[in-house]
Amino acid sequence: MVELDKIEKMRRLGLTDRTSAGAEAVRVTAQFRGALAGHSRESWRSALQAWERDVERKLASHGGELVKGSLSITGQTVEAIVPVDELPSIVDEMTDSNVRLDVVVPRQIITED
Repeated sequence: MVELDKIEKMRRLGLTDRTSAGAEAVRVTAQFRGALAGHSRESWRSALQAWERDVERKLASHGGELVKGSLSITGQTVEAIVPVDELPSIVDEMTDSNVRLDVVVPRQIITED
């Protein structure tokens, strides 16, 4: 998943971010890969909130941070800012936890008036 060419392009375009500690970072989405089967809406929400806390703890050990308020119950995703230097080890840890990570690439939408 570590898309080094994509990150290099983001650097050239000035699209990388910074963690609160000042490390060069990229935004990622983390997606829970579990199943909804057998859960009520409220129990599913609680399970995803517990998953979000676990992801936050794991990312913090690598200098990463969740984007507050970004948890999507229907998408089973949360957004985070992670240091570029830690990305390979974060990907490994998240893959072992059945979490999919994708680098968020900003896009500009052009509309005509």
